[in-house]
Amino acid sequence: MGLQLDGSVILKRDDANARFYGGPFSVRDILQGRAMANPAAVRPLLATLYAAEGRPQIMGMQYVPQGPAPGDTMITDQEKAAL
Repeated sequence: MGLQLDGSVILKRDDANARFYGGPFSVRDILQGRAMANPAAVRPLLATLYAAEGRPQIMGMQYVPQGPAPGDTMITDQEKAAL
């Protein structure tokens, strides 16, 4: 098992974790598997993985996100300057 982290900042987002896992779980609880993700929150990921495997019939395509991937989103020079 390996782990690679690229970046200079790692943040703990208690608000995002609570929304995703449906309660105030600690990072330790999450990493040790004591927190189960909200099923609605993981549908897009699972549907995308099944579709990428060529098995879209398992969950259908209605949950697969449409449009460009976040990393492919183009931003304007004005938006760059604002960042």
